[in-house]
Amino acid sequence: MTLSTWVMFTAIGLLDFFWNLKKMSKKDLRLYIFIFLLFQILYVLVSMDKIPHHFASIVKVW
Repeated sequence: MTLSTWVMFTAIGLLDFFWNLKKMSKKDLRLYIFIFLLFQILYVLVSMDKIPHHFASIVKVW
């Protein structure tokens, strides 16, 4: 995943988050934020070669 793709998916994720913010329960909100941050951290670690490259497939699918 290139940086521009990451920026696009991050923007879409943030827009979706704010669009559905009023409809979400507290539990859904925590889960959404956790999954979003997990993929952001995975992308950064893979791009910095801090974790093995086979984990990159997780980020590329996202």
